[in-house]
Amino acid sequence: MKGHCRPCWAQAQLDRPTGPNTMLLPYVRQVRHHQLCFAGMPLQRTASPRTKAPEAMPVTRTRPALPQPQLLLLPDLRRTYRYGMVDRRDRQPPTNEWLRWALHLATTMAEARGFTPQLTRTLTRNLTMLLTRYVDGELIRYSSYHPMLTGRGSSLAQTTEILQTMGILLDDRQPTFARWLEAKLTDIAPGIRDETRRRVQLMHTGGPRTRARNHRTLRGYIDLLRPVLLAWSEHHDHLREITRNEAVAAIAPSHGIRRQITLVALRSLFSWAKRHGVVFANPTNRIRVGQVEPGVLQPLTADEITRTVRAATTPQARVFVVLAAVHAARPSAIRALHLTDLDLGNRRITIAGRNQPLSELSHQTLLAWSDHRQLNWPNTANPHLMINAMTAIGTGPVSHVWANTTLRGLPASLERLRIDRQLDEALVSGADPLHLSEVFDLDAKTAVRYTASARKLLEQPHED
Repeated sequence: MKGHCRPCWAQAQLDRPTGPNTMLLPYVRQVRHHQLCFAGMPLQRTASPRTKAPEAMPVTRTRPALPQPQLLLLPDLRRTYRYGMVDRRDRQPPTNEWLRWALHLATTMAEARGFTPQLTRTLTRNLTMLLTRYVDGELIRYSSYHPMLTGRGSSLAQTTEILQTMGILLDDRQPTFARWLEAKLTDIAPGIRDETRRRVQLMHTGGPRTRARNHRTLRGYIDLLRPVLLAWSEHHDHLREITRNEAVAAIAPSHGIRRQITLVALRSLFSWAKRHGVVFANPTNRIRVGQVEPGVLQPLTADEITRTVRAATTPQARVFVVLAAVHAARPSAIRALHLTDLDLGNRRITIAGRNQPLSELSHQTLLAWSDHRQLNWPNTANPHLMINAMTAIGTGPVSHVWANTTLRGLPASLERLRIDRQLDEALVSGADPLHLSEVFDLDAKTAVRYTASARKLLEQPHED
């Protein structure tokens, strides 16, 4: 370490007469011996001179109201931030009212959410860097401090939340969905691209007469439309130029359920365009592709289930596997579970609003997870049952990716386990849709589909 061994640094700490804020290197260079002591015996230290206690920091609990606000000469000028601009070792209280307010909000957040001391110090350091020279009326751009905080792995989300609470954040981030949509619409004719973008953005945000769709639905929507729109862009400049024959030819190469869904996506696009006067006529009217016969659901094999059980080696993976395989719970419903949904004393659990008893396996698995959760995050304020190191310092659920990390690539995924549980119940109950709807609170059409597959499986001769 800088040309000196560890015992020399330790001896220099003993020889240094003042507190930890004094430079240690000059005392390391003066070390000529090492003071040894017996293992396990406390080292007798001489009394160091008592230093003056730092002054208590004045607390600012509300938005500062300055009598004479400082006008900004260049309000659009971007600031540059870097660590080390302020020496925090002098332990002097800050003079900036906005920084005092931010530190008060940080302390309140840390106490409410159970932050670790390291995270609290990091958050304090970030706010000190951003607000030491802050001027009333200034807006802090997200893009100005994002590279600095991301490069150091600092508490970016907590810093941004505090700045939003203070009302001094200028969030200039481009939404991820908007970037993805622009990438998907490249190489498409401008007239077709602009109208498609309007339709997809309306489906994403929702409107007075339009229900907002899930981003996964929209991704599948665009993935089906993009090849068709690229082909049309070679010969057309606008949607109003598309004819019925071209719409029929666009869905002809597809087969089965993909063909049906492609037609649904085209109908959605042209129906919206007709209502808003983009096109004169809907070319997808009176196009029929017929009904697609659903396939027979197949049960999982014992080997596939065994591989999944062996892969679930962590407490959180066991919870997901057990709730999906025993209670037919969707991964999204498991991620949304709150602590109040679990009643271990009475062996009950509420999944997706439906209260049901816990089996012995589920009870033991959830007990083990509760112990693991309490051991690793005893001070967290997150109300969700399933948490990790990232969500323990917040209040949101775990991500879909984290929930499926352990079982990714296995045949018996969480969704397959859920389907297999419901199919097994249909086989045991004699393919009774009413029983299936009562047990799993299924829609009538879904229950009929499971029972139809169960009947076909029961009618098949057993293979030796």
